Amino acid sequence: MKENQSLKVNQNEVILWPQTVVNLTQGCGEDGSHQWLSHEGTWALDNADPEDHRLFAPVSMMCMGKYHLGNGNEVVWQSLAPVLFADGTLDFLTLDIWHDNDITHIFRGMTVKQGEAFQAMGCSGIGSGSHTHLEAGRGKLNIGNVSPLIESSGVTHFASNNFHPGTLPNAVDPRCVYHMNETKIMNTFGMKFQSFEAKMGWVKDEVSHCWYYYENNVMVKGGKWIAGKYYYFNPNGILAVHTFIPYMEGGHQQYFYVGWDGAMVIDRTLKIEHNGRICFD
Repeated sequence: MKENQSLKVNQNEVILWPQTVVNLTQGCGEDGSHQWLSHEGTWALDNADPEDHRLFAPVSMMCMGKYHLGNGNEVVWQSLAPVLFADGTLDFLTLDIWHDNDITHIFRGMTVKQGEAFQAMGCSGIGSGSHTHLEAGRGKLNIGNVSPLIESSGVTHFASNNFHPGTLPNAVDPRCVYHMNETKIMNTFGMKFQSFEAKMGWVKDEVSHCWYYYENNVMVKGGKWIAGKYYYFNPNGILAVHTFIPYMEGGHQQYFYVGWDGAMVIDRTLKIEHNGRICFD
């Protein structure tokens, strides 16, 4: 992202990558493809932006705690409101940032707005060269005077002094978190990130082959008239096809049928054959 950049959809801020360049120097240890030096068992990333040492607030946030530890300066932030993750979920963001050389200007309760420069890369504590260590979590955490990190299941791979690296208890895959709008991609270790694009109309999931319908980036659920036809979308947003949909009318449960195209069938006589197959006269 760029300085002062902001992005909202339906009044909810969209989580952006907090630097101008993605140039990972160490990936996360849970992506299943590598044995990372000190990130195994975590969803943490190390990033070294060669163009700008500053970090910009990915969403509007509040500082929940700062800690001076042997492994470096740590600051934990939390979004002021639910925000849009890259996987489409809406929840609070927890952001754990390490290695900034100077955090004297930061205090618990301090707020920053999306796009505001608020921290910088550094080399405090254990590390090699100036970079930012960051890990994102989904949902609120009860954060106090002690770092919220817990011991992960992974093990560091140093020549000596191996230990279990710390991780947020609500840590989440970064590919499910960040949008790369206005961000230069240099190195992601093969991890695929996405930019935010507002979803409108019919959207097909190419993996499950299920259909969804969006209005102003909001997934439609329940019944909906579209272009003169009535469709029903399940609570998870998936279009219902070839099934009966229950509804209440006059205190009695009734049903309507949606065909293979998902549209409600009207003005047709339904017949169930002896083998259970549904057909229409």
